[in-house]
Amino acid sequence: MNAPEVAEKQLVPESKFLQIAQALVNEAKSQSVAIEMLKQDMQDKLALLEAKIETEVPINAPQVKALKKAVEIRAREHLKTDDRYKQYGKKLIRAIWTDLKDVFQVGQYREIPRVKFEEAMTYVKTWYPSNGRD
Repeated sequence: MNAPEVAEKQLVPESKFLQIAQALVNEAKSQSVAIEMLKQDMQDKLALLEAKIETEVPINAPQVKALKKAVEIRAREHLKTDDRYKQYGKKLIRAIWTDLKDVFQVGQYREIPRVKFEEAMTYVKTWYPSNGRD
């Protein structure tokens, strides 16, 4: 075989190039679809995590401190004098904490979800003793 015949046999027919090109295009489309599916999956997981954070992450230390202060202030508002506060303050503070935990359905006030902090503060600031307390 002479050199031109060898070169001619080594050339890939044009249809073979088209087949390879089409295969590459198909693979790219397939990968694009896979990437979009992964992207959607990640967005779904992110949405779940955000929802979990909203419902499960409890109030932080500064919020705990603010809530404690609000409870003390509310007890003082109800008892009005230092003498009454000294006599009934602890009992009234316990009543506020108990009611707060009942309303927010938590075992400890520190378990109140962070997203409900403002609602908890409003509850404490507007709290009024139920019958039999004070």
